[in-house]
Amino acid sequence: MWLGKCCCTRVSSSAIRPFRFQAVWSTDKDYHEIVKQWRKNTCNISVSLKNVMEESQVFNKEVFGNIFRKKESMKLDYKEFRNL
Repeated sequence: MWLGKCCCTRVSSSAIRPFRFQAVWSTDKDYHEIVKQWRKNTCNISVSLKNVMEESQVFNKEVFGNIFRKKESMKLDYKEFRNL
């Protein structure tokens, strides 16, 4: 698989993915606190951005969890409900 830099580079499922902001986070009132903390610490922007990225990832895992697993669980619940 060619990815640009090296023709022999392969991406595994455990590869580190780039940070991506999820718009759904902004709908949660608790996420605004993460953003406020980031805005207070503006003396070193790169450190601040790294901190907000890490805190966002923790927030995502703790608040939203694995949405794909939840979706599958909800599908199963729905199927069971329909079979009643």
